[in-house]
Amino acid sequence: MSSLNQCSFVGRMGRDPEVRKIPSGSKVAEFGIACTEKFKDANGQTQEVTEWVSVVAWKKLAEIIERIGKKGQLVLVVGKMKTKSWEDPNGIKKYKTEII
Repeated sequence: MSSLNQCSFVGRMGRDPEVRKIPSGSKVAEFGIACTEKFKDANGQTQEVTEWVSVVAWKKLAEIIERIGKKGQLVLVVGKMKTKSWEDPNGIKKYKTEII
């Protein structure tokens, strides 16, 4: 069996999607979703932990998200995980992981 790069998340959109057109004419939509987990700690107190997931959608899917995606909307995201890296102006290496 070969490897598989697939992730799925259910969460709420943290902001309206940012959509832009690239030189080829295709659209790209970027947004984040908040995935919140609730659990009881050792003392029986309810705790909440929120993880933010960065999402990038391309072409037709980006057009659909542009039309119907709104802050606070519950979404299911399924895609592949991709990490990109760059150097900031101070020469420090930065990383960002996105679901494509």
